[in-house]
Amino acid sequence: MVCGNFRIETLPIFTDRECLIEALNKCSITYSEQATAIQLIEDRVYGVPKDSVFILRDGRYEYSYDRVGYRNNRYREQVLKINMLARIEQEYKLAFNNKKKRLEQMRIEAEEAERRRLEEERKRQIVEAKVDKIIKTAKAKGFYIKRKEDSEQIQLVLVRTSMN
Repeated sequence: MVCGNFRIETLPIFTDRECLIEALNKCSITYSEQATAIQLIEDRVYGVPKDSVFILRDGRYEYSYDRVGYRNNRYREQVLKINMLARIEQEYKLAFNNKKKRLEQMRIEAEEAERRRLEEERKRQIVEAKVDKIIKTAKAKGFYIKRKEDSEQIQLVLVRTSMN
């Protein structure tokens, strides 16, 4: 590690890349994505120090930056950095909560779809059981059965095969 680099353990822990990127976008912070890092582009207006990066370590994104460029004004550096991280944290929490809500809604919808599918399957099995019973009874009484099906109906035509 370069001697000028400084690592900050961030709270809350940024674990979701999608939410972190959404937070950066909402904070108008320019960045470039890399495989295991999100490199922030220096912007002194928003308090983004030179060589700022969120690095993926142990399943979470840790904030790191090169403080050499800000040595002349450490107080300003700290205030801007703290404000920037606070804005990112706030937007991250919103994005994370929104994602949790979306995922919960998707889970509920999937459960509802599965419940409807199972109900339709149960109804289909009941209808098939009734049709099988009718066919069996009709054959026992000497009928020939013609079965016609369209999208929602089953039509059985019973024709007597012999005169008893």
